[in-house]
Amino acid sequence: MIKLAALREVVKGAIPELAKDPSKLHVFADEGRVVAHGTGSLSFVYHYTGNLILTDMNGGADEAMAALLAWASVNQPELLAVNDERNNITFEVDIVNHDAFDLSIKLPLTEDVRVTTDQAGARQIRHMAEEAPEWTRTGLL
Repeated sequence: MIKLAALREVVKGAIPELAKDPSKLHVFADEGRVVAHGTGSLSFVYHYTGNLILTDMNGGADEAMAALLAWASVNQPELLAVNDERNNITFEVDIVNHDAFDLSIKLPLTEDVRVTTDQAGARQIRHMAEEAPEWTRTGLL
């Protein structure tokens, strides 16, 4: 899951506490499924729920959300453009004590995978980049 690995690095880089102790950040792909294009090709789309769990945090929830939204504006822009049940970013918080909390953030992700065959007959597999919408490229975000 390429997007999930990239998101992990963005969140880790945005929160100094995670940079010092990356073991406080756990990342999972939940409820995954593969949807074929149905065109006779082997191309497909991964659909899954990205789950980031930050444990024993003393701060950083706002920084995590801001980093996640900035990342999503380029990598999963529909999360910012459409507010419906399919595109919700959700979270849960567990207050560990007066100073610390655990935070679980879930977001629906997709990864488009193009499968082709080259002239020699070898299979080529490529993850396609998202096309960031115009409103994210103009500095309005």
